[in-house]
Amino acid sequence: MNSTEIESNSDLNIKKKLIKLALPATVENILETSVGFIDSLMISQIGLFAVAGVGIANAVLNVYIAVFIALGIGTSSLISRYIGADNSEKAKLIAKQSLLLAIVSGLCLGLVSLLIGPQLLKLMGATEQTFNYSLQFFCIVGGGSVTIATMIILGSILRALGDTKSPMKIGLITNILNIILDYILIFGLGPLPALGVAGTAIGTLVARLLGTILLYRKVQSTILSFSFRSIFQRSNYQELLNLSFPAALERLVMRLGQVLYFGLIVAIGAKTYSAHSIAGSIESFVYMPAYGLATAAATLAGNSIGKKDYVETKRVAFYAVKYGVIVLSILGIG
Repeated sequence: MNSTEIESNSDLNIKKKLIKLALPATVENILETSVGFIDSLMISQIGLFAVAGVGIANAVLNVYIAVFIALGIGTSSLISRYIGADNSEKAKLIAKQSLLLAIVSGLCLGLVSLLIGPQLLKLMGATEQTFNYSLQFFCIVGGGSVTIATMIILGSILRALGDTKSPMKIGLITNILNIILDYILIFGLGPLPALGVAGTAIGTLVARLLGTILLYRKVQSTILSFSFRSIFQRSNYQELLNLSFPAALERLVMRLGQVLYFGLIVAIGAKTYSAHSIAGSIESFVYMPAYGLATAAATLAGNSIGKKDYVETKRVAFYAVKYGVIVLSILGIG
């Protein structure tokens, strides 16, 4: 077999791995987005002010999520790199460190939500008509930020191992539960009273708590299995923080820009912001393949860097960008 054939087979292998990892991650993101869209439809039955209130709360929560995703990026990059280098013990250490950081940051932001939630929402432009809806949702979901953080990090750990199917399956379970709970709690059923916006927040929190438990149990069945107590052991976090901090700054700049942009729309009027929130939920479906490809590329690039195969790293990046441009161009035209 000559060098051209070897290179061709290598490229074919990279393409297959990229698609195999990207598809489940894309489906998972689509499911998550679909739940948000269905939630918006159910909340719209309460009224447009309710939609606007939840939208304002989510704009602030997206800043939190940006921090958690940045930590997830550092986690998956380092774990996949150490797995590629066949150093599972170091990968396990990163998994434990990232979970502890997720819990601490989630609890801190949860406390922020409960203590200064009203001030944050008013700063975002919540009006008299939208404030109560926004505060109900924000205090419950934001107060339970630790469930968002742990779900993101545990999912990142599994994806770093090349397992994108398990987060997808668990996402399907939690999202179905979320929709069922939201419907029951928003509109009431039998002896259960209609809780409105507070109902969708409670349903979201319960579903995420279940997701955290299922993801943690799945991690325990992998080579990175560790006891919960072991995450409190002393260790050096510098490597993880060095990689996660720049990613956090990048995403915070983007999210804070969106917060400013959303604030300008809120100033126009609650009905306008409601329309924007609904349209934004639909538009977000377009981005899902890109997120799936990004997840796959991060895992494969980390593996190849761990093996010190930098030629493969470049090929992974090339094909991920190529497929992303093609797919999103088609969806953008649509």
